[in-house]
Formats: sequence, structure tokens, C-alpha cells
Amino acid sequence: MRKALAMVAVFTCFAVPVRADVPPIDQCSKVGEACPNAGNEGKTAGTCVKSTCTRLNKATGKSDSYECTKCVEGPPPAPAKKSSGCAAGPPHGAHRGPAAIFAALLLVAARRRAG
Repeated sequence: MRKALAMVAVFTCFAVPVRADVPPIDQCSKVGEACPNAGNEGKTAGTCVKSTCTRLNKATGKSDSYECTKCVEGPPPAPAKKSSGCAAGPPHGAHRGPAAIFAALLLVAARRRAG
């Protein structure tokens, strides 16, 4: 019994607290999506954006930077509008078909007159 108590005392005295890598409170998964954990306390609605995070490198004792995603307060940015050009005109290259047929007909007519 004494051995067991001595072992428990030794393990309790020399126990080292364990530190796990805890993700930041404002971490999110997909860029551009809405997220509910923005702000200092993680209780504000926001949008997931690319960011740079830091973590302690246990081997060197210094902070390392890495790419991450964070929930930032505010609505998502408006998507860029795509310019489609003039919607009333024919698609690019569509005028070549009828013009080629007309040119072929003119060529046939000119050969018939000449021959």
C-alpha cells in the first residue's frame, strides 16, 4: 500500500500540464461563406476570409505564421460583375457563316456569267 501511495505522490508531483493546439475562436472553414463566430468573443455574424494566423513553435520557442481562414465581422464582399458586351449583337464570329454563303453564291453567279 505504501508503494502505491508513494507512486501516486511521485506522479502527482511531477505531472506536467498538457497543452493542446486550440483553434482560434474566429476560425471558419470556407472562404466567402457566412459564419457566426466573428469578433473578439466569437458571437458576431461575419464572413469567412483568408488570413494569416500565428502559433508557437514548441521546438524554437518562436511564433510561426501560417495561412488560415477567419470569420471577420460584416457582410461578404459583392461579387465582381462580369462584362458580357453587347447583348443585342450577334455572338463573336456569328457573322462569318452568312457572309461566307453569300460570297459563295456571288462566286457561282459570276462563273455562270463568264462561262
